Amino acid sequence: MKTIMKAFSTLAEQPDVFACWQEELQLRRRLRRSDAWQEVKIGTRTEYEFLQRSLFYGPQRDIFFAILINNLADQSVLALLRDSDPGVVTGFMDYLANYIEKQHPPAASLGFLIHLYQDGYQPRYMRLIKVMDAQQCTYLMARTGNRDLRRMLKEHLERIKDGKSGGIADQSARGRISQPWPTIHGDKIELLAEAAKVLKRKQDSQPNNDNSDSRWDNLAEGAELLWQAGLLTDCIALLNRMIQDRDLEETFANAAGTPPLHRQVSRLLDRTLPLLGILAAPLHPRGWVLDNYRSLFPGFSPEPGSLLHLDLYAIVAAALQGRRQYAKYEIIQKAVQLQLLREDDPLAAALVQWDRTGILDSTPTIIEGLAAKMKSQPHEAFTGLELLRYVHIQESKALDRPYATRMLEMYLQLFNWLPHAVFMNDLLVTQLGPLSDEDLRDEAEKILAARQHDRDYEAAGIPSSGATDKIEPVLKKKLRLSRDMGVF
Repeated sequence: MKTIMKAFSTLAEQPDVFACWQEELQLRRRLRRSDAWQEVKIGTRTEYEFLQRSLFYGPQRDIFFAILINNLADQSVLALLRDSDPGVVTGFMDYLANYIEKQHPPAASLGFLIHLYQDGYQPRYMRLIKVMDAQQCTYLMARTGNRDLRRMLKEHLERIKDGKSGGIADQSARGRISQPWPTIHGDKIELLAEAAKVLKRKQDSQPNNDNSDSRWDNLAEGAELLWQAGLLTDCIALLNRMIQDRDLEETFANAAGTPPLHRQVSRLLDRTLPLLGILAAPLHPRGWVLDNYRSLFPGFSPEPGSLLHLDLYAIVAAALQGRRQYAKYEIIQKAVQLQLLREDDPLAAALVQWDRTGILDSTPTIIEGLAAKMKSQPHEAFTGLELLRYVHIQESKALDRPYATRMLEMYLQLFNWLPHAVFMNDLLVTQLGPLSDEDLRDEAEKILAARQHDRDYEAAGIPSSGATDKIEPVLKKKLRLSRDMGVF
């Protein structure tokens, strides 16, 4: 990588802009194939942006974050991260939480968190602090002057002392306790309990308190936790209530630039409304999403790439049901538009070349790119999975076992998070099941059998409490909760 970065630094001397762009594309490809990231030193903004363009938008995102961690002792690199798009910063924090939990870095190496903190990132910091040990918390608390950050660190230290911590000091004990409902965002029951706790904290705060400004942060954190628990409509209702509050409206109006809380609400909306659009109006999700933005969230707007994914989903959903004769060419057309917005998107690049190259050869890269979106943009990950299924049907070629297994695993992850039939149904299990590993296939088939068993009882007029008597306890819980969530 060191050689590649040196080659990039000489591109500024290239007088031909088009030739310069072509050479950069070649360097990006070489960078993605290299594994010598430990030696990379970021010297300039141009180098930082080159690394971001090359690694952040694809399956090598974690390498970009690992390089950042090695360079954040440099204040200029820290300033570049602070000035980055919020999606880069929040993605880095999600990676950092996992890094702290697994690597147990020295407390002194986390000093950059003091300078990176902003009010809009408070929910992410809550999760970061939860995986810290007492030494890390004490080090940061002694060096920050930010009241909110000190409060979060102090509360976590008190939990550690009381033996109730979710941090490193208590990981061995927690490892012995099986999670009742694990999802891609954590245990669903724990997330719901944490959301209730955060929202109660907001309810208990008094308007005339010095800490009254934190009520917006509490609401935003509560909305984030509801989203992570899969309660999408509750998340939307809470966000709608927030923006209708006159005090918050004045805060947005009087703030210089875009307030962090406004960005935080916008990011949550861009994750939640598109997925709800797919569930509520699968053949017309774009219109549904735009209508809800206009009616519930005036002043906010969806991300254009997100809308294009909704267009792609509408096409592929109809095509998988045999109702779209020219779906392939509609998909290519939308992929061209998406590639203009996201030039490094592996799915868009493969779809644009559908008629020219072997699109199936890109399957491994596409799947890894989709896996990176599972937490941050699940509607885009799901749309990509459906497109991959359709492509292989159109090309009359079965998926290789590792890829079919990975795809079925991702569908199951979505179902465990949000138990909706669109994530687990007969068509996709019929296509992927025979090609996947036996344990995953069995898990998917048990879900389908349980749902059919449930429907048979309902058709016979038997109460739902009796319908699940013969279903395994875990499936029984998921079916019942899915009814309460209104998604099945």
